[in-house]
Amino acid sequence: MRDIKSAQRILDELPKSDTYKCLQELSAWVESLVQAEGYRLPVRASILKLLDDQGYAIQRKLQQEYLAQNRQAKYREQALWRALVDYWRSLVNGYLYCLDAYAMGARGADALKPLLPLIAARALHAVAAMHKAMLLHYGPVDDSVWHSLSRVWLFIEGRRLETCKVSLYEHSQAPSALQSEFMKCLFLSSSSPDCLLPQQIDLVERLIDDVAEHFVLSHDPDSRSAFVYDLAVPRPPGRLVAGMAVTGRMRFIGPSMASVKLQELSRALDNPSAISAAGYSYIAPAASLRSVLQHLLFYWSMTPPERRWPRLPAFGRLTVLHGFSDVMRSILYSKLSVRPAVIDNRAMLERQKQDLDMFGFVTAETRQLLDGLSASESEQERRAESWLVQNVSLGGYGAILPTVRADWLQIGCLLATRGDDGDWQVGVVRRLQYDAERQTHVGIEILAARMMAVRVKLEGHAHERDNGEEYAILFAATLAGASTCSLLMRAGSFMAGRQYRLSELERQYLVEPIQRLEQGEDFEIVEFNVLCSLND
Repeated sequence: MRDIKSAQRILDELPKSDTYKCLQELSAWVESLVQAEGYRLPVRASILKLLDDQGYAIQRKLQQEYLAQNRQAKYREQALWRALVDYWRSLVNGYLYCLDAYAMGARGADALKPLLPLIAARALHAVAAMHKAMLLHYGPVDDSVWHSLSRVWLFIEGRRLETCKVSLYEHSQAPSALQSEFMKCLFLSSSSPDCLLPQQIDLVERLIDDVAEHFVLSHDPDSRSAFVYDLAVPRPPGRLVAGMAVTGRMRFIGPSMASVKLQELSRALDNPSAISAAGYSYIAPAASLRSVLQHLLFYWSMTPPERRWPRLPAFGRLTVLHGFSDVMRSILYSKLSVRPAVIDNRAMLERQKQDLDMFGFVTAETRQLLDGLSASESEQERRAESWLVQNVSLGGYGAILPTVRADWLQIGCLLATRGDDGDWQVGVVRRLQYDAERQTHVGIEILAARMMAVRVKLEGHAHERDNGEEYAILFAATLAGASTCSLLMRAGSFMAGRQYRLSELERQYLVEPIQRLEQGEDFEIVEFNVLCSLND
């Protein structure tokens, strides 16, 4: 690969039908280009740009595959992630080599000067893409990310290229200033990505792309500054704190009008045509987009987010079960004096009979419910995991998992947790991060201090099949005197505009759903109006 023509021949022979293998080969070619001797700097930079152009579409396909499969084989997930990180790391090293060679006056450096803004912009983009890939895997984010970002930015500032605008790739929507490219990486890091699902992190990146031109950067803190980034220290940006010592290598950034743009987008969510007219295009449900926008506005606020409750160090063991079926059983076992399988057998037999009468077979939905009732308490205990508690607050726990990574673990999954001497509690994973030793750190929000198991039945119409009662968890000690309530229910239970009969011990109530407060893979939390007591 001595020149552009030979590089193009190699690219033509890449196995484009296999994106994984293709990206691996591109990474290898970039690494060999960086290590090889004898290239004039303009030729080396041009070949690197050509390899980058070729890899752009390929890495996007591989990233989409990574994001699209929530339950892909662990080996495949790890292989895809590693291929993406290695590819972007090789490009970062390649572009840094070119910038360093230019700074040292390498052979042909003058001829590279017209390409400097593009080379520097692509270096920033490669660092940001490597950073994002690490976030999709929940870290740890290498110090090399911040070291490389600072090196590129100091090069840009030294040549006053901050406001130069370039089109990164052939299909880029609009030219972007180098200053905007620099801040994209900083704002993604400042958006608390360890609270987001991988698909949400990807959506955050696209939102940042759309509003990055409105971010502000300065060498001194002012009223618009929310975060500070130290170019001399390889660590992520942090919140600007009043009275902190300021050094010459610090850069101060703030969202400025970007927050206003996000607020406008949030207000326009109920009008898709207005979103399109404003130039935005997001392939995401409105509810998901609204949730991510609220998340960004919260973490980009000029007033730093505060914890509702103080976090205190604590040490102990936490028994953990996951998934709606095990969570439901754990609460039933602890709250009722009889086992749910005994209670439900008659109803389940009737449901099977109805399936056979109506369809001639037992439906998959009924079989799933039967499977959920089949596990005994001892089997459930064997599935439980033991986590080490790090800290505790009134709102939840911080915990460390065993070294082996749980494939089911993700942001938003439902848990039942129990301390050494306590009762079962219901929680949701809110934070997830891996450290340099590959230990898994989890933040768990406990959903309610008081709760009880109740039975819920949809009030059916004459022509509808009677699905019988299902168990749910009431986030309260009792419904007596309440006007509203919240229930943890199996996914798919929420039906707007319909009424439900709720049985709490010997009392029954008529309730009507108001809204779905939260939805997970196998559960939903629904707020209800309590219409009346049926015992009065």
